[in-house]
Amino acid sequence: MATGTVTWIDADRGCCFIACDVARRDLYVDQAEIDSHSTALEVGARVEFTIRTGPRGRFVLTNVVAKDPANGGVERSQPPAEAAADVWEGEGGTVS
Repeated sequence: MATGTVTWIDADRGCCFIACDVARRDLYVDQAEIDSHSTALEVGARVEFTIRTGPRGRFVLTNVVAKDPANGGVERSQPPAEAAADVWEGEGGTVS
């Protein structure tokens, strides 16, 4: 299984982004792909997951399971818009 770190969560849309240690970039995860037996995901939490190729050739993360609790990441006092801006401006991961 691959590993990574949760970088951003949007509870309203039911999705999150995970900085994948293998792909070296942030990957989108739909809430349906989070294992129902996993503890709740938080920004900064370490996770394990399976990577597969989706119907359009994109990476799809499945069987996402939280392994370690959050260890920092985005401060809770930081507004969601600022947290999202951090991810989109490259602070949440890098693209190879």
